[in-house]
Amino acid sequence: RSRDGTELKQMELLARLGSARRVWLQGRSGMGKSTAFAAWQQAFFGAHPSLSKAARQFGFVLVPVPAHTAALHERRDDALLSIFHVAEASLQQCGFVCDRALLRRMLRSGRLALAFDAPDQALRAAITGFARAHPNARFLVASEHAAPDPFEAWQLPARLSQNLVEPLLQLWLGAYSGSRLTGQLEREDVLSHLATCYDVRLVADLVTDDPQWSRWSADALSRSPGPLMSSP
Repeated sequence: RSRDGTELKQMELLARLGSARRVWLQGRSGMGKSTAFAAWQQAFFGAHPSLSKAARQFGFVLVPVPAHTAALHERRDDALLSIFHVAEASLQQCGFVCDRALLRRMLRSGRLALAFDAPDQALRAAITGFARAHPNARFLVASEHAAPDPFEAWQLPARLSQNLVEPLLQLWLGAYSGSRLTGQLEREDVLSHLATCYDVRLVADLVTDDPQWSRWSADALSRSPGPLMSSP
């Protein structure tokens, strides 16, 4: 949800980069930031037969930045240089080697859009500084922290909507098993106790570990006074 109350699905935020150029999704732990990050990658890379066709549709090439890559190549002595190093390392990890001068031009122009999942404080400062210095640059960020001024701000809900439980279970267990389990959870009055994506993931893991997951398990969950899992 945006500050003016507009609501969008997670994957629609990727398309927002075409016009907004800088999009920031804020949400507390367990509310689906990493799920959104994975959905953005799937929408860009998985839904198109080639990278060139995806780039033509969106108007840019998405470059997901793995957390470990960002940590290894961050330059704390030069915030703007951090972005170049992180982008270069992320491309190399995917098998692409890009001329550094060309890479700088593509980042500054927004032809490359960097996507970050939970960047740390130093990297958030680098992203913000680069966005202010280069207004055409494109960034897609998922973070627990509030969006800085250069970004279009969106927020995940404070509590997981029950309508999202079934799609998440279908994602992890398959369409048939996910729908079947959702029905069982609804009958056992468990849905209202699933407050975060972590909770839903726990239920999915229980079923995966024990296909005979039974009524006593649902009964135990239904007696839980709050979220089933705490944030890591």
